[in-house]
Amino acid sequence: MNEPISVSVKPAAGQFARAELYRLRANPRDHENAVDFYRVAIALAPAKADAYRGLGFSLMKTNRRNEAIQALAQYLAIKPDAQDKG
Repeated sequence: MNEPISVSVKPAAGQFARAELYRLRANPRDHENAVDFYRVAIALAPAKADAYRGLGFSLMKTNRRNEAIQALAQYLAIKPDAQDKG
């Protein structure tokens, strides 16, 4: 008898992937959805720099500039050598 295959997906990685899909798709309301998923990913894995980056970009698209600046600052605090640092 074949045993079922077990697939392990880390919860933060799954939330991050969903956020990225929404951000990149960019249909109406997608950036709001992305913000929600990035926030969950960050709650599950606070050291995930790329989640702060995506959150910052999505917050900019939803006209929440101050929150975006904070998220991007946190991204750079975690990843000070980021190649997209400007």
